[in-house]
Amino acid sequence: MAKELIGPPPPPPCLAAAPVTYSDIEKIRDQRLLFALAEWAQKKMGKNRGAYIERAKRHFSTLFGMLWLLLPENEKTSARLLDLVQQVPFNVPLKISDKQPIPENLVDIHNHYMKALKTIEQWKKRKGSATERTLALMGILPGIEWLDAWKWRQKKASIIAYNYIARNYGLLSGDTAKKKVSLVTQPEKFVREMVKNIAREAGIKIPSSPPKNAKS
Repeated sequence: MAKELIGPPPPPPCLAAAPVTYSDIEKIRDQRLLFALAEWAQKKMGKNRGAYIERAKRHFSTLFGMLWLLLPENEKTSARLLDLVQQVPFNVPLKISDKQPIPENLVDIHNHYMKALKTIEQWKKRKGSATERTLALMGILPGIEWLDAWKWRQKKASIIAYNYIARNYGLLSGDTAKKKVSLVTQPEKFVREMVKNIAREAGIKIPSSPPKNAKS
């Protein structure tokens, strides 16, 4: 008696292969083109590749966060969140601008500023010698040095708060911190400026007004 074979059944007879069309070849070509472009772009970025990618991610996160902030509370659903993620542009810049990028944590900066401002306004009411007030200012603003506290002690509460925020978040100056804080109070303006900035770095031209011959 023949020994029974154990294992998977033999494969079915090969079916006739479908004819390959030129359209099929074009699809494969275009897929390979995307990979080739990605590889070429990384080579063109060179040693600054990380900076290009980081700038693209920062632009995306900042713009997404502000657009989400603008949404009415009743529209902040999971479906709307995913939809917004798909809509926000993600562009790698053609070059890295020397201009300091907008921080992703604008809302945190704004909230930290408001908290520091209230504390400094209370400190302003404090009596005492210049030395005592300087030491007290150092006590309410952790991390600042004696020289900074001494120079700031006679300035307005808002200026002290902006200087403190700039020092904490690595911004260029108190004036820079002021501009960042103001963006949160004017989110519509910020979004417009952010889109222009992303487009400019990505080499995309956004017309300021519709063409004269455009149909209404």
